[in-house]
Amino acid sequence: MVMKLFDFATVNEEKYDLCLMDIDMPKMNGLEATEIIRQRLKYLPVMAVTGDARYKRKCLRIGMDDFIRMTMDRQKFFLYYY
Repeated sequence: MVMKLFDFATVNEEKYDLCLMDIDMPKMNGLEATEIIRQRLKYLPVMAVTGDARYKRKCLRIGMDDFIRMTMDRQKFFLYYY
């Protein structure tokens, strides 16, 4: 999945605005995926999405740019980030 992101980013000339990263994924968690992304794509903003607020410090420490809880209102999200 992460390799597909690199391929898409290359084909689309690095025009992605934001990556919403789920922390609890089955094969590779969002923390591991972000570490790989940071090694290859420095420009891409990565935002953690999880229902567990205990991950916030760890997400920011490994290089994620921001953190939101899954319970966040979609309208508030778009007003805040766009």
